[in-house]
Amino acid sequence: MCARDYASAHKTAMQPRSEPIARKLARRSLTYKMNILLTTLAILVIGTTAESNSKARTVCYFTNWAVYRPGVGRYGIEDIPVDLCTHIIYSFIGVTENTSEVLILDQELDVNKCGFKNFTALRSCHPNVKFMVAVGGWGEGGSKYSKMVSKNNTRTAFVRSVVDFLKKYDFDGLDLDWEYPGAIDRGGSSSDKDNFLCLVRELRRAFIRAGKGWELTAAVPLSSSRLNEGYHVPDFPPSGNWMRST
Repeated sequence: MCARDYASAHKTAMQPRSEPIARKLARRSLTYKMNILLTTLAILVIGTTAESNSKARTVCYFTNWAVYRPGVGRYGIEDIPVDLCTHIIYSFIGVTENTSEVLILDQELDVNKCGFKNFTALRSCHPNVKFMVAVGGWGEGGSKYSKMVSKNNTRTAFVRSVVDFLKKYDFDGLDLDWEYPGAIDRGGSSSDKDNFLCLVRELRRAFIRAGKGWELTAAVPLSSSRLNEGYHVPDFPPSGNWMRST
């Protein structure tokens, strides 16, 4: 059963308290790493509202598997320095092999132990922060994503499942972390570049129709060769603004 007042527990947990010096150092180190993670990525942001396009963003990632680290290395939702971020992205969910729909990668942690719910519950104490979820990651590979974007019906199935997922678990948007469109060595195809653009446009239209102010972002490689083979950067999206930051 999920905790009824996790946000209050998090607020209490973030208050100053006595703790071993090793724990303090580990916490500071992990907070610092979380804050500088964006130096390894270019972040493209599609604003679905005029307001979201006009504000500077500090985008942070929370990797759910950090809770499995032993000892002082463990990093949970209660350790997230929410005040440092405008957007926090829960990583990761995936894509199913056969139906091209959203796949929960850690059912026990994310659902049974209320990882998703506890994460978005932080919104009650931090109403101006966006709590998003990322799909993809290195471990997911690229072949499932290449297959999903290759046809209209599989893209439609994915988009529909994303909308249902965001509504069910109360996220504020989706981060596309497919690594990487067009990467043959990662199970991709040369057609991924065009198909990924189609997916982005279809997701954005679906998000606007949902009317919930969801944001759509993409984590892309800084490598120019990877970027050129998989992304129509000037065309994202044709009716809105993409903002790239490193």
